[in-house]
Amino acid sequence: MYEKILKTRLSDYLFGKGLIINEQFGFRPNHSCPQQALRLVEYITEGFKTKKRTVAVFFDVAKAFDRVWHAGLIHKLYLLKVSDRLVLTIYNYLTETLRI
Repeated sequence: MYEKILKTRLSDYLFGKGLIINEQFGFRPNHSCPQQALRLVEYITEGFKTKKRTVAVFFDVAKAFDRVWHAGLIHKLYLLKVSDRLVLTIYNYLTETLRI
């Protein structure tokens, strides 16, 4: 429940400030994996029709959160002008997660 509240508050801030691009599909409402796959198929199909090359890069970020540099993340949140209260809450969450 706590993680969901943090995600919602941070997402609301980032979306509200336009810091998340429309092409970002992960962890977004109404942006599913099948939609992104369909989009890729459409790009490839259009490339075939126009005889252009299509390049795709895929990242497996399943454990990215476990490996993210927490101090760097907190610094970036400050640079993005996320509220001090939310940054502190995220910092406390990260440090408590490490202790468990």
